[in-house]
Amino acid sequence: RGRHDPKKQILIGLWYFANQESYRQISDRFDVSLGSSITIINCMVDKICENADRFIIWPKGNKLNDTIEGFTSLRTNAFPKVVGAIDGAHIKILAPWTKRNKMPPLDRNSYINRKQVATVLLQGICDSEYKFINIFSGWPGSAHDAHVFKNSPVGEQLISNSLNLFPRDMHILGDCAYPLLHCLMTPYRDNGHLTKEQRHFNYKLSSSRIVIEQNFLMSTTRLSVPNVLQHVYVYIIFVWIDQMIGAIMMLTHLIQYQMTKTHVQML
Repeated sequence: RGRHDPKKQILIGLWYFANQESYRQISDRFDVSLGSSITIINCMVDKICENADRFIIWPKGNKLNDTIEGFTSLRTNAFPKVVGAIDGAHIKILAPWTKRNKMPPLDRNSYINRKQVATVLLQGICDSEYKFINIFSGWPGSAHDAHVFKNSPVGEQLISNSLNLFPRDMHILGDCAYPLLHCLMTPYRDNGHLTKEQRHFNYKLSSSRIVIEQNFLMSTTRLSVPNVLQHVYVYIIFVWIDQMIGAIMMLTHLIQYQMTKTHVQML
């Protein structure tokens, strides 16, 4: 949009996602005005989010069976009937208060996680190919994973009627932070007295669930999520942070898809 070349606009947006530079530094680098760089980046975020549903898709029909087979093939002794793995990640932001915005102390503290770092939470579910099938973001860093899950659209569906997402004999995998549901399997809490069968159950579950941890690691490495969000302050978090994180996850999803496609073509 606007008088700038579309290719240049895309490069500006990608540079912002991948580097630790301010809007002003980017405008100088690409020889555009400060206002143009902000507009270009915001428009790119909007366009990516508008098309997210085309790529971050919950599996249905035959794709459900393909996903289950994919999880089964990942490990010799894999957890059965797995549709996806869920976890949460903390995305660093600048401390969400300044002298200008006069944020109430209660709201300030809500963004400080247990490690005393200002963050927002990203909840993700991925399939056996390390591709996201659902993301939800924007909650303050002090929130518990279980609370975020219960208030997310996918969590509400799984709790109220999981049959809208998959048959009764299928499930997703989570860690101990998530509630145990017939459609969400979590490990036994290790109190030091687990039976052999319980330890085996936990091993199978964690070995299959590890894909989401690896996915988050790849996502925050390929595109500099903390670098991008260092410029995000609390007065725009509520209207923009979820879009920014969604755009970043969307781009990493496309990168993962293209890498998988290229690998298959090489084989």
